[in-house]
Amino acid sequence: MASKETFTYPSLARIRRESKRFQGDNRFPQEDVFRVPEGTTVIPDFAYQKRADIRRLVIPEGVTEIDMCAFERCINLETVSLPSTLRIIGWNAFHGCENLRKLVVPEGVTEIERSAFWDCKNLETVSLPGTLREIGRYAFSSCESLHELVVPEGVTKIGEDAFRFCKNLETVTLPDSLQELGYSAFYGCDSLRKVSLPASWKGSGKRRQLERAAIPKEARVFR
Repeated sequence: MASKETFTYPSLARIRRESKRFQGDNRFPQEDVFRVPEGTTVIPDFAYQKRADIRRLVIPEGVTEIDMCAFERCINLETVSLPSTLRIIGWNAFHGCENLRKLVVPEGVTEIERSAFWDCKNLETVSLPGTLREIGRYAFSSCESLHELVVPEGVTKIGEDAFRFCKNLETVTLPDSLQELGYSAFYGCDSLRKVSLPASWKGSGKRRQLERAAIPKEARVFR
């Protein structure tokens, strides 16, 4: 997958055009569910950014990608239903959705990109799929209500600062497949008491990654 460390922002005219088109196609049924239109395959950059009226979100089957900042700072968003066709959750896709409490990422998703759920302060539970391969930088940073994390087998990379300042995170399970654990991945996780690690991480090189990731020695448990 191409690196996104360099990024060319779309023109303001395109952002406004796409946002207007997507927002104009939606309705709010009586059950107070906001539904992305059927037939959508990619939710574009900034499409629903800062929509304070969205509380319950349903993304239909057929959507494969949620692009950059698509639902950023939808501050009243409480629940989201993601489709089985989804493959990528993009940069800042749900950044600042501070009332989101539960997240189930469906099987099929391979990458959660940079800052995707950063600053979702009330996110209490996260379920990640076995198809996931990479968790991007700051992906779940400042998710202050998260207590437990299980990273599934198959994930090879956790980016820098991925869980930074998850200050109530107590237990973490890391998979045997993990090859790279980013700098400060768990920095500021002051409640961390138990991190289950593969036996293969006992080598000096792996230990250095644990130190750089800010996992305290007293919390490390090798399986």
